[in-house]
Amino acid sequence: MFARARIADRGLNVAPRPKPTVLKQLAGNPGRRPLNAREPQPRAATGYAPRRLSEAERKYWRDLAPQLLRAGLLTELDTQALERMCELRVRIDEALKTAKKGLLIKTASGNWIQNPAIGIVNRAYDLLVALEREFGMTPSSRTKVAGAPIAEEKSIIDMLAEAVVVDGD
Repeated sequence: MFARARIADRGLNVAPRPKPTVLKQLAGNPGRRPLNAREPQPRAATGYAPRRLSEAERKYWRDLAPQLLRAGLLTELDTQALERMCELRVRIDEALKTAKKGLLIKTASGNWIQNPAIGIVNRAYDLLVALEREFGMTPSSRTKVAGAPIAEEKSIIDMLAEAVVVDGD
């Protein structure tokens, strides 16, 4: 994913990413090529933050996961990408705190150089934007992403009613 971005930045031609089968079906299969009938169809994720995330990362997870679930864009296979996104957001926060001390820093030899935190922030933003595109979280990428159909949510009363077994005898 990131190698393509680096190649594209160098002006080399890169083939577009393959379109998911669901998107081809929704568009009526305009290319008339055979569709992948065996494309994986992962289940929706639970939405719970993994325990291995730090508290700061969990904060971002609690913000993003419900939005992605409602859009039908968070499956069991996507949780690791969302984890990386949360980690990147925390890394950006930490680097921005350091970067606010100044854009330039003085070296031991007395030379002024760009604060290394600025480079960390810039690289993390590039990675974050790439992940956001995968989830359709930018305006242009949103047009290229199709979410899974969302099941109607049941109320707690309905779930309890289904769980109660009444003995008819």
